[in-house]
Amino acid sequence: MEKCPKCGTDLRLESGGVVVEGSDAFLLQRQYCVNPQCENYAGKRVTEDSRTVAELRHKLT
Repeated sequence: MEKCPKCGTDLRLESGGVVVEGSDAFLLQRQYCVNPQCENYAGKRVTEDSRTVAELRHKLT
């Protein structure tokens, strides 16, 4: 599992849906910090306004 670059806490993984770029489709997953003491903290409920630490894209075949 990936860690927050600011505090080292494990990141929470949330689905961001499917993104289409040209003829390729990707599953988008966003990662958020769950440490309330960290400046990257996403809050208790992840929303579009929450701070995304990283995004993972998995190509769909």
